[in-house]
Amino acid sequence: MSLPRRASLVLGVLLIGLFLTGCLGGGGRGVSLETLLSAVIDKEIQATLSENSQLLSEVYADPITIRAEDATGQVALEMTYTAASYMTEVMSGWSTSTTLRYEVTNRRLVSSGGDTAVMTGFLLTEVRDDFSGFRQRMTADVEYTFINAGGSWRIRRITVRNFSFQPLQVSAQGSEALPMPWRVILSR
Repeated sequence: MSLPRRASLVLGVLLIGLFLTGCLGGGGRGVSLETLLSAVIDKEIQATLSENSQLLSEVYADPITIRAEDATGQVALEMTYTAASYMTEVMSGWSTSTTLRYEVTNRRLVSSGGDTAVMTGFLLTEVRDDFSGFRQRMTADVEYTFINAGGSWRIRRITVRNFSFQPLQVSAQGSEALPMPWRVILSR
């Protein structure tokens, strides 16, 4: 066997080995869909806590729908935004309040197929109104609907169910503040 042919054979075997072990995106153990979607939620949380609009813009699809259902399952609110208009709403909330805590726990992938997936969890936020000092906690069951756009998973819809608000500190003025982004959205 000639040297060029032998080198080609060795290179071919090496590439097949890399492909099958996952190093080039082939077989092997890849990252699960649940892990990928959780990473998107983690990025949303990180962006919200750090008030990083650039990072936040990387997680939302265009358009994005925000939906809230009351304890009876009735739709209390449903709004669809362009990604840019939703970012404007969120950033306006950042100008008047600070998110102190934002968690999504008990995450579970409940459905997936093609370019869509749904993940549920339990949402807990704590927000402080920057003017009054009023603090409030919101808890809710949350459902994220994702779409795979150009190889990147993005949030298409956020649905909160069974939400409740609990004041953590009552201001002297007695003003009320809802966690952002829900305060701006639910006040409509």
